[in-house]
Amino acid sequence: MTVLAVGLLAARDLSAQDACTVLEDCSGYTALPTAAQCAVDDCTCAQQVECYLRNEDPGETWPVLPGQDRALNRNFFHDRFIETRISPKSLDSWIRFTDPSIETVDLPDKTVLYKSGYMPKDRNIARPENTPSSAYVFVKLDGYCPDGSSVGRFCLGGDWFSVEVAEKNYGILTKGTLVDEGKSSKCFGCHAAAEKGDWSWQLFSRRRYP
Repeated sequence: MTVLAVGLLAARDLSAQDACTVLEDCSGYTALPTAAQCAVDDCTCAQQVECYLRNEDPGETWPVLPGQDRALNRNFFHDRFIETRISPKSLDSWIRFTDPSIETVDLPDKTVLYKSGYMPKDRNIARPENTPSSAYVFVKLDGYCPDGSSVGRFCLGGDWFSVEVAEKNYGILTKGTLVDEGKSSKCFGCHAAAEKGDWSWQLFSRRRYP
C-alpha cells in the first residue's frame, strides 16, 4: 500500500462550492499525511487523516488523556460532552509536559489529539448520548504552515492540522462531512492563546495557572 503522493494532491482543485466528504474507499491511505501534502490540499489531507483514524479506531483503542474523560464542554463551538484521546506513542510525552516546570511544550511529530463529541440527551443535560456525533482532530505535522497562516513570525496554531468530522446528522452538518480542515479559524481562533502549551489549553493552563 502506498501513501498519497504530493503530485496527486496538487492535481485536486476544490472550488469554494465543493464539499469535503468522507471517502468510501480508503485504499492506499495507510499513514498520516506529511506537512508538505497538507500545505497543498487541505481536503485531500483531511480525507487521508480520517481514513487513517478509521483504521486506528481511536474512540475505542486510544488512551483517554488524564482528566479528559467525557465531560460537558460549554465552549461556543463544542457545546457538547467531549472526551479527549491521544495517539498512544505520544501519551508519555503528554504526561511529561503536564509538569509546569518544563517551560517549552513541543509534542512529537505525528501526535494526534482526538476529541469525540457527544450530544446531551434531550431530557437530561447531565447525560450524554452513547454514540458520538462528531470528532474534532488535531494532527501535529512538523513544518506545517500553509501560505496565509502566519501572523508576524508566528504560524497560527503552530504545526497543527485540524479537521472536524461529522459522524451522523446534526445541526447544519450532514453524514460523512469533513469541515474546517487545515488551519481552521474556528479551532485556532480559540487555541491561538494557548501557544505556550503547544496550542493545547490543557497544557497551557498548567503554565498560566500553576
